[in-house]
Amino acid sequence: MPAAPVSIPPRNYRPSTGSISPAAKLIDKTRVPCQRLMASPDLSDEAKAELTRRYQRYNPVILQQEVHRAVAALMEKNRQKTLMRRQPLATVALENL
Repeated sequence: MPAAPVSIPPRNYRPSTGSISPAAKLIDKTRVPCQRLMASPDLSDEAKAELTRRYQRYNPVILQQEVHRAVAALMEKNRQKTLMRRQPLATVALENL
């Protein structure tokens, strides 16, 4: 006989009242900081236009690829530096001639 599916209540569930907390009802969909700023009435139109230009300029996938390339280059430099330290001094001196 298969087990009955288990229903997991949301984190904001209150067992005492059997409902979701009022605070959770006030929170709308998850938004990135840029989206929250754009929705803010406190931000000027010029600032919103600049923020929009910056947001459209950056592609998260390309940024992540650039970070990975930079980290790989640093790791390679560190590896080469470590290899140089392990070579006997006579070998290093001959290579520099």
